[in-house]
Amino acid sequence: WEQSNDPDSLCTHNNSIKLTGYKATLDCRGYVYCNDGYLMGGGAAGGTSPGGVSGGTGVIACWPNQLFDESTGVCTYWQSVDTNLYCPGFDGSMMMPDQEDGNANRERFFCGVSASNAKRVCEPCPGGSRLECSDTSHNCFAG
Repeated sequence: WEQSNDPDSLCTHNNSIKLTGYKATLDCRGYVYCNDGYLMGGGAAGGTSPGGVSGGTGVIACWPNQLFDESTGVCTYWQSVDTNLYCPGFDGSMMMPDQEDGNANRERFFCGVSASNAKRVCEPCPGGSRLECSDTSHNCFAG
């Protein structure tokens, strides 16, 4: 009988196949390193990591507003990660932390390369941040 140090079963597939390598946390806001099915140490010691995860948990946090992309093995812009496939614990209805402008009129902001382009693209960025746009080359414009 072995006691797992991996309560979310990130280091096993279907609770039987032991994995080795970097694996995303359930919400993809960080990742862990697995070795033969065991979660190895990680995270910032004696403080907190960029994403606010305490050290000693085994989780290595991505920077704010980034998610770990299992297909590429790196933390990247959250818009680039297939959260439906890799992040079962990601709450897609939530804005990423620190991205919503409290003074923004949620009905008036749209993504595009220019204000006129944003009117044609018509992709909302309700928090007023370019980080809400699916195309990383777009900015968020009032329209």
